[in-house]
Amino acid sequence: MPAAGVGNSQVVPSAASRPTIPEDTERGERLHAWYYRLTTGLLALLLAVVVLDGLSVMDAFGPDKSTETATADGYELSVTAATVTRPALATPFEISVRRAGGFDAPVEVAIETDYLSLFDYQRMYPEPSGERTAGDFTVLEFDPPDGDELVVTFDWRLEPAVQTGRDVTVAVVEDGRHVVEVTRHLRVWP
Repeated sequence: MPAAGVGNSQVVPSAASRPTIPEDTERGERLHAWYYRLTTGLLALLLAVVVLDGLSVMDAFGPDKSTETATADGYELSVTAATVTRPALATPFEISVRRAGGFDAPVEVAIETDYLSLFDYQRMYPEPSGERTAGDFTVLEFDPPDGDELVVTFDWRLEPAVQTGRDVTVAVVEDGRHVVEVTRHLRVWP
C-alpha cells in the first residue's frame, strides 16, 4: 500500500471503524418529536373546537345566535342576535317587543348606529314607518301591531371588511327615554 499523502492515495479506515450515522442524532430526534407532539396537539384542539361548535356547546366559528330578554315598565324586550359570525355572512338579528294589552301608539325601537353600520342591509320586516337619530342611536318607529307583540326581523350580512366585533344596545323608547334595553356583544372571526 502506498504511503499516505503521496499522490492521490489516502488511507481509508476500515468499515468497522466508520460510524454509519452521525454521532449527534439524539438532539434532532428530540426536536422532531417535540414538533410532532405540538402539531398533533394543535390539530386535536382545533378538531375539538369544531366538533363542540357543531354540537352548539360553544360559539366558535359562527354564525351562532342567542336571545337576551329584559322587562321594565310593562314592556318585554327580547333580542335574538348573533354572538359569533364572520365577514360577508348572513347574520341573524331579531327584536321582539311585547306589551300586555297591546300597543295604542307607534312603537319606537332604538339601536346603536355604530352597530347598524357593520352590516349590508337588505331588508327589514316590517319596514319602519319613521326613522330618526337620537345621539348615538337610530330610532325606528313602527305602526302599532295587531296583538301584544311586535317582531322586527333584519335581513342583512356582515360587511366583508369588518374584522372586529362590537357591543350593541337595543332599547324601547317611550316619551324620548329608554324604558327597557338589552346589550349584546358580537364577536367576529376572520
